Parts: sequence; C-alpha cells; structure tokens
Amino acid sequence: MKKTEGFIKDLFDRISPRYDLFNTASTFFLDRYWRKCASRTVEKEDAKILDVCTGTGELALQFAARLNGKGQVVGVDFSKGMLELARKKLKRLGKEEKILLLMGQAEHLSFQEGVFDYVTSGFSMRNLIDLDQGLREMVRVLKSGGHAVILEINRPSNHVSGLFYRCYLKGVVPIIGFLTCGRLYPFLYLNNSVIGFQTPAEFCGRLRSAGFRQVSFRALPPGAIGLYDAVK
Repeated sequence: MKKTEGFIKDLFDRISPRYDLFNTASTFFLDRYWRKCASRTVEKEDAKILDVCTGTGELALQFAARLNGKGQVVGVDFSKGMLELARKKLKRLGKEEKILLLMGQAEHLSFQEGVFDYVTSGFSMRNLIDLDQGLREMVRVLKSGGHAVILEINRPSNHVSGLFYRCYLKGVVPIIGFLTCGRLYPFLYLNNSVIGFQTPAEFCGRLRSAGFRQVSFRALPPGAIGLYDAVK
C-alpha cells in the first residue's frame, strides 16, 4: 500500500461513515479524553484556531467548546467524505455557526501568514505525504508566539509495552475496524503508519527544524498518545 495523496483521500472517504465509531471502540472511549486534554492548552477565549486535517470535526468541536462562544475555529480537510460527515454533525448539534469547514490540504494551506493563534491536529501527522512541508505551513500561518497543538499516536519506549502495543495494533485494531466499517485494508495501512512514524524525540526534532522555537511533549494515559505543544 503506497502512501499517495489519492490513496489517503480514498481511504478516508471510504471509512468516514463509521470513523467516529471505530475511534471510540478501538480506544475504549479514551479518544474523547485525549481531545479534551489538547483543548485545555488554549488559554484565551477569543483565539483564532485552525484545525488541520479536521476529519469528522471532533477535535474542532472540543476547541470550539473551549472558546465558549468567542473566537473562531476553522477546520480544513481534503477528504470530501469526512467533511460531509462533519457538516452533518455540526448541523445536528446546532454548531454550524461555531466552526467554519473548508476543503484544503495541510501541505498547502490557503491562508495568509500569521493569521492564527493556534493550529491544531489530531492523529493525522503520520498521514501527510510531506510531513516537513505540512509543519512549515503550520509555522507560516501562526502568529508570532502562536502554538501548534498536536495529538499523535506514540510508540511506547518500554520493550514489553511496545510488544503488547504492536500486537494490539496488528491483531485487534484491524478486527475492530472490520466490524465497525466493514473494511480491512484501511486499518492495516493505519497500523503500519503508526509503527513507522517518528518517536517523540524525532518528531520534536522535526518540529524544531520546521521553525518552532520551543517544543514540549507529554504522554497521555495509557502512554501511547503524545500531546505536542510547539511555539512559533
């Protein structure tokens, strides 16, 4: 399975109808807690926030709730299926005025420089075709002193935990994916994307190389999720 723009777009279009259900089932409801942890990094209610690779809008909704009716949240994704689902969700929840959804690509954002206070992303950096370009775009659209807040799946450093985690990814997650979405290959790809992604130290280095001057990382329970906070 070669990672190309067309492949990734088709993959997420196909699994979009059941993607939220898969996330909830495969993480035992912890995905909601992780997003809430990310949203707590916002310290100003009038912030302007860009959620890159917004998917079904779950992370954008958490940040919008944090703003308490103030500020602005913009969600960008290149999957038509994901955006359609996100729009239906916002309409159902009565949140259409809270979040602006746009089609766009993380590596080529259609915004001027220095527009946003925060750029956020949830579990999507490993799916970018050009990770470094995507990170540079985050830097470009952030104001000076702005934050990039990124959630990403993390490879445990402990050997025993890492072995258990790989077994779970390769053996359990594809089954959950098949039961919830009726498809197997997307979850085989997603598992490989996790195993092949950066360690926290490597990803922090990539963030600094992209132009962030201050980068912090903390692992969220049970240790396989990383929360990165990078300051321009």
